[in-house]
Amino acid sequence: MDFGVLIEPLYPASELVRIARTAEELSFASFWYPDEEVYRDPYVGLTLVAQHTRRMQIGVCVTEPYLTHPILTAMAYWQPGRERPGRTWLGMGAGGRGFNAMGITRDRPAIAIREAVEVDPQVVGRESVDYQRQRSFN
Repeated sequence: MDFGVLIEPLYPASELVRIARTAEELSFASFWYPDEEVYRDPYVGLTLVAQHTRRMQIGVCVTEPYLTHPILTAMAYWQPGRERPGRTWLGMGAGGRGFNAMGITRDRPAIAIREAVEVDPQVVGRESVDYQRQRSFN
């Protein structure tokens, strides 16, 4: 059985790297970093973790298609994957915390998630994507 660790996005870069290295030394199989609207950027953090670890799977847990357009998510996600190919994961969800305060409406969340999941892999490593969507991203 494999175990992973989920870290709150509160730590400065040096502390995040220390925590990730310790988790890997303790044989954790994965390192998860949440995409929370008002905290540190998960892709910057995961790129640092990718650069300073060797075997752990790393991933965003979870991002959503409302605050950040799925194409921007795919481009941000590409960087940690480029650092350590085959070790990255992207969790996708409908989100919800803090959206009302930001004036964001979660319109048709199941469709939004499906479309984001379809768009993201197309973007990584390509110069252009042709995609017809059923809803407008905010």
